[in-house]
Amino acid sequence: MTLKQSTTTTTTDLFSQQAADFDALLGGGREILVTTHVSPDGDAVASLLAAAEILRLLGSRPTCGLDGGVPLRFRFLPGSERVKKPAELQGRTWDGVLVLDCGSLTRIGKIADLVPPEALLVSVDHHIDNTRFAQLNILYPDASSTTELLFDLAVELDLPLSPSLAQALYTGLLTDTGGFRFSNTSDKTFTVAARLAALGVRPEVAAEAVFCTNSVDSVRLLGQALISLELSAGGRVASMVIPDQSAYEELEEVADFAMSIRGVQVTVLFRVGPGYCRGSLRARGDHDVAHIARKYGGGGHQKAAGFTYYGLLEAIRAEVLEALAEEVEDTIAPHPDAP
Repeated sequence: MTLKQSTTTTTTDLFSQQAADFDALLGGGREILVTTHVSPDGDAVASLLAAAEILRLLGSRPTCGLDGGVPLRFRFLPGSERVKKPAELQGRTWDGVLVLDCGSLTRIGKIADLVPPEALLVSVDHHIDNTRFAQLNILYPDASSTTELLFDLAVELDLPLSPSLAQALYTGLLTDTGGFRFSNTSDKTFTVAARLAALGVRPEVAAEAVFCTNSVDSVRLLGQALISLELSAGGRVASMVIPDQSAYEELEEVADFAMSIRGVQVTVLFRVGPGYCRGSLRARGDHDVAHIARKYGGGGHQKAAGFTYYGLLEAIRAEVLEALAEEVEDTIAPHPDAP
């Protein structure tokens, strides 16, 4: 079934030209490497798999590569079993590289080592801090997710949406909007979700896989995070620390738990490993944590961003907390119940 009759927020002359360029550069029997950022969230994995199917519909031969592999909770998506790790792609060459949901090549990890300087690059993304590193940049920060943009591309190119493609697109919408709770959820988002449901997507399947398949170890890890919880800046900043281990990928929302505390405006979850730490930042209202992530080589959205710091947590913890305190100091009075 095709959805050419759909009205999309990206229905402009510019988007139509970008869709045509996408087809011209990546379609027509080419060998294409498709990738996304390290520590992939649901939108990243879903975009990876959806884009590969779109390229197959355009007659090309995509290969999905991902540094670190597909997190367990997203392996229910058709095609996830075909995603390759960097070591499996050594010696391969491609006619083009499609980078999804990612603001720069530095965020694709070891996959970047497989991309020669002269490579044809295409980027599809909705992150406002995208560096426009590609020859073709399909960048719309107002979109709820990269999968929303891929839906629009499929519509513009008059492609059929199979059940597997629809399931991937829906999963990206579901995860990047926090189950349709975040402020990036728009009427357009619900329209796209409804159209995908009409194509046979079962929302409960995606919700069960994404939100209800945690291991015992991952729930215990959540307990460690909550025990470490500290409030600062008059109760407006919350921080937690956990060891960086595989169980975390099953519990993406650990970073969100502290946001449920009354009065908390911004949070950071530090995940500590040998010689490095990862920071997951969250914000509410008009607060912006993306600029803090960029300071440490990371990136993301205004209200959800992350970074990896190579060094000891003690070297940056106070600095990050100070930056978060500065972010909230002029916007809301201190929380009355804060210690």
